[in-house]
Amino acid sequence: MNEIIIPELDEIAKTYAPDRRPWTDDEKAIVAKYYGRVPPPALMKYLPDRSCDAVRIKAAAIGMRRRSRDLDPP
Repeated sequence: MNEIIIPELDEIAKTYAPDRRPWTDDEKAIVAKYYGRVPPPALMKYLPDRSCDAVRIKAAAIGMRRRSRDLDPP
């Protein structure tokens, strides 16, 4: 694949962060303690400003995995 360079977009990309805000220590602690131990809707109640995907990505980043029982349909 050819490398495409668009200087204007490179400059914008240096500072662009759409709706990214750092995770608080409390948010990270909630994910660390409860991710994979409670159903996602229950967890999301306590992380109202985070999407399910954001929580899943954060959980993976800190080494959390959902338990297989949480992945099985009821």
